[in-house]
Amino acid sequence: MINSYKNYFLKNKTLVICAAVMIAIIIFAAIFATKLSLDNTELYFSSEKPDGNVGQIYSELNGFSVSQTFICDRSDLYGLALNFATYQTIADGTVKIKLTNLTTNTVVYEHEVPAAEVGDNAYRAFYFDPVKNCKKHEFKIEISARNGNDLVVKPITLWCSNTNSYNGELTVTQFGAESKREGDLNLRLYSSKNYGFNETLILAISVSLIAFIIAKVDMDRREKEKRETDASTKSDCIESKS
Repeated sequence: MINSYKNYFLKNKTLVICAAVMIAIIIFAAIFATKLSLDNTELYFSSEKPDGNVGQIYSELNGFSVSQTFICDRSDLYGLALNFATYQTIADGTVKIKLTNLTTNTVVYEHEVPAAEVGDNAYRAFYFDPVKNCKKHEFKIEISARNGNDLVVKPITLWCSNTNSYNGELTVTQFGAESKREGDLNLRLYSSKNYGFNETLILAISVSLIAFIIAKVDMDRREKEKRETDASTKSDCIESKS
């Protein structure tokens, strides 16, 4: 039985080696893709100038909110982070984030988290499904809090710059009255990397299959040439004997 395996290997050496290489490529791609999928974000924009803040953000029920617009410079926006402050305490209620693509007039992301999860003088990141083909699109972030009607609560605020630091507009609403203000929110933007788990595996399998097919075609060609050579040699031998 060992001899039969040996003979098969010798006869199909190119095909066996190609199959082994194909399996090795797929295994390597799976390991690489797994690592890539666990770290599929890239920080591509950061504006961190905590010169001031937007003031105390109480409940949206009392007409408090903050909004910021910005232009996206990537085609696959994946997340954002804002620099919160809680006045050295643990905030009450919940914080609501809403992201709208103003270019397409669609809500991209809307999420609410307990205010206690927002750190003091710390960035809080929010991730969502990648927004494809959004380069040069204008977006609007809306931040509000919900903690009942009582204003005597533990509010939050957001750090911002006192001068314009990127292409956008900061609006602060208090008791329902909107006011545009100089400066921009401290903001981090994330994009997704070009290739994730599925894309990497598909690419690896495709390359491996192409290599396998090429090797098989080459092996068949060699076999055909060998048969033709053997037949020609045999024919020459027969003719020489005759």
